Amino acid sequence: RFGHAFALRLASALSAAALLLHAFVPSYAWLFVVRLVFGLASPGASASAFGLAATETGRESRGTAMGAVFSARSFALSFGSFAGGALATALGLRGLFVAAGVVIALGLLARRRG
Repeated sequence: RFGHAFALRLASALSAAALLLHAFVPSYAWLFVVRLVFGLASPGASASAFGLAATETGRESRGTAMGAVFSARSFALSFGSFAGGALATALGLRGLFVAAGVVIALGLLARRRG
């Protein structure tokens, strides 16, 4: 068994790679493939985050940890649309995908060093 932390890192790495590839796809067929990879990886990160929160906390604080993950996810979903639209206007769609992939990759590197 690999564990939730490994699954979270793997799903995040696949998401980052797929987001970066969005900026460089040469055709709609490749865009479909990249969106498929992203669509498979992204829910894995979310599910793994909940699993990690549940296994890394004690019984008495598990509800707080799960609530924190749910709150962060809800904030990201609601604020992400606004931020994505603003960044797409400023950076263009290709720039937006590159920026998103780089942010996730930097998060993975920061976690690895920490």
